Amino acid sequence: MSCGRIRILALLLCSFLPALPVGATPAERKCPKTLKGCPKQGCQGDPHLNEMKNQTTRSRRPEEWTIDEIIGLNEGSPSKWSKKLSRASLRNLGEGTAVLIEGYLINAHQAKTPESCNCYLKGQDNNDYHLNLVADSSDKMKDSVVIELTPRFDRDKQGWDLSKLRGLAKERRYVRVTGYLLFDSQHANYQRMPRATAWEIHQVTSFEVCRAHDAKKCSGKKAQWIKLSSYSDSE
Repeated sequence: MSCGRIRILALLLCSFLPALPVGATPAERKCPKTLKGCPKQGCQGDPHLNEMKNQTTRSRRPEEWTIDEIIGLNEGSPSKWSKKLSRASLRNLGEGTAVLIEGYLINAHQAKTPESCNCYLKGQDNNDYHLNLVADSSDKMKDSVVIELTPRFDRDKQGWDLSKLRGLAKERRYVRVTGYLLFDSQHANYQRMPRATAWEIHQVTSFEVCRAHDAKKCSGKKAQWIKLSSYSDSE
């Protein structure tokens, strides 16, 4: 067969093959097409990690932790991870514990790339919000702990608006969040990332803003905390 005929045949075959979405692998094409159809184990990736990320139970009786205490978990944490490993050692360190932490919000953005926990679905409604909290208002991203608000927890119903969160981050407002302690083993080697640890608060189940800009006025019985859903720019 001549080269010309081979080229024409190849073009004809390609015209009948389904096109892959930009950035998608053949495996990702088999994932569910809606978040409702996406299982807690996600699609591809580490199913055990994804299930931890996708829990939706409200955290009750949370332990009060500080940002420094979360960062302190680095000392006993692994720097490498495989999805074949048991997470028992991480549970011994505290993974899955319901915690309450306070800090300054310095960053808020939508996940930059679709993730396996959300079946690689695209769009703001299908992806996590990544936030960074620090202990001191002058701290940088490298000093921060990541907290995540996922679409599984019905952010719209909670009034967790991304533009409102970005405004709070711009002002470096003092906030209080409740959620579950998670070692994001996907980022076990976190040192090259703008964060202080691979430990996160993920998923967040409660988000509050202190009315006072001064953190010293945000402690004690007289502290005035307001739910994010009730917060306005005039606060």
